[in-house]
Amino acid sequence: MGDGNVWDQVLALLDGRMNRFIFFTWFRAVRFLSYSDGLLRVAVPNALFRDWFLARYAHIVDEALANLGRPGTSVNYIVVPQSRVAFRRRLRTLSVSSRPLCVSSRTLSEAPAPSASVLSVVLRRGHTMPDIQALIARQTESWKKRDPAALAEGYAEDAIVSSPMFPRAEGRKAIELSFAAIFRVFPDWTLVGEAPCITGNRVMQLCKVGGTQQGEFMGVPGSGKRTEFDCVLIFDVEDGLIKRERRIYDFTGMLIQLGVLRGKPAV
Repeated sequence: MGDGNVWDQVLALLDGRMNRFIFFTWFRAVRFLSYSDGLLRVAVPNALFRDWFLARYAHIVDEALANLGRPGTSVNYIVVPQSRVAFRRRLRTLSVSSRPLCVSSRTLSEAPAPSASVLSVVLRRGHTMPDIQALIARQTESWKKRDPAALAEGYAEDAIVSSPMFPRAEGRKAIELSFAAIFRVFPDWTLVGEAPCITGNRVMQLCKVGGTQQGEFMGVPGSGKRTEFDCVLIFDVEDGLIKRERRIYDFTGMLIQLGVLRGKPAV
C-alpha cells in the first residue's frame, strides 16, 4: 500500500464501522498534512479538540493504522486554526459595494418569509433575494418541525458547514447527520435570530441559541442541564441553496455550562 494520504485510508477503514455522529464530528474534522518514515502528521482545529481527541479516540486511530499494515506509526496532532486574516476579509465583504439589507426576524421556527415589499427593494439593488427568500421560507418550516432531512435540503449537495460543535461537515448527508445529532441530544434546541444582514448572496445573522441536554453528548449522559450562548451565522447562497456556512460561538463556554469541562473560578 502506497503512502499517499494515510489519513484518508484511516477514514475509509473507519467509515461505517463506528458511531456516525462521532465519525463526522471528530474524525472528519482532522486533516492530513504529511506522512514519512512512520510519522503521520495531521491538523486539528484547536487545542481543546486535540486534547479531547487524544483522550478518547487516539487509540482507535492506532488500531486502524495497525489494520492498514502500519503498526507503530506515530501520529502528531498539530493545531492549525483558521486564518483570522481570511475571516476578517470575509466579514469586510459584508459591507463593501452597498449597505447590507437587514430583515427583521424572530425565532427562526416562527419567523415569516420576507415580504413582497422587501423583495422588490432588494431586486432593485441587484441582490439575489428571490433565492434567499425561498430558502428562508423552506428552512423556517423545517425548523418548526425540527426535521433534519428537510433542513439538509436547504444546503447544496457539496455544501460545507464549519462549526465548533461539528468542526466541518462536508456534503448534504453529513449536514443532515449533524442536525439529527443536535436534535437527539437537545430535543428543545432553539435559535433566536436578530435581523439578518444580507449583501448580495451573503447573509450574516446574530443569534441566541439554547437547548436542554437530554441525550449523551461528548461522552456525558443526558444531564437535564441547559445551555445558552450567542452565535453568529455567516452563509453564502448559490442557486437557492446554502453553499458555505460558518457558525461562530463560545464552544468552551457551552461545554462548561453542560458540565463537560470545568471552568476556573473567577479571581
